[in-house]
Amino acid sequence: MSDGTIGFGVVGLGVGRSRAKMVAECSDAELVAVCDIDEERLRPFAEEMGCEAYTDYRAMAERDDIDCVLAMTPSGMHAPMAIECMKRGKHVATTKPMDVRLDVIDEAMAVAEQTRLTYAVDFGRRYADEPRRIKRAMQEGRFGTPLLATIEMKWLRTEEYYAGWRGTWELDGGGSMANQGIH
Repeated sequence: MSDGTIGFGVVGLGVGRSRAKMVAECSDAELVAVCDIDEERLRPFAEEMGCEAYTDYRAMAERDDIDCVLAMTPSGMHAPMAIECMKRGKHVATTKPMDVRLDVIDEAMAVAEQTRLTYAVDFGRRYADEPRRIKRAMQEGRFGTPLLATIEMKWLRTEEYYAGWRGTWELDGGGSMANQGIH
């Protein structure tokens, strides 16, 4: 945007709802539009947030007042969406991972390099209090010199969690190691 404010469009209103609200809370950012294929989820949320609603992310990315698109969709859609948005002159941030296929990640990275646009990945857990406290303790040497570490994530993921796209090779990369383990 010309006034120094960064205009955002958010695609995918699962986790994208929280990211859209984060954008709206920033003084130097503006939530311009949201996009989802589920109109029953899309319309009320766009109205609540006071922004435009789209069912096609490509059409949303054509807007001149959007500088960055947040692709908060199933993992196997990230890189193709990033490519399309960068071709339209938009910076892109996806939720983790960049995608589930190396060939399209490489293609998206090449488009980012060619266009000189940012293709970033949001690892949301990185900003949570617990990982930050552990990082600070490591930097302060409070653990001594670590020789070996084991990390356990005790998150409950029910069958319902995996009932849609999660756990599929095409959109999730296979399951919990790709989806939760990447944290």
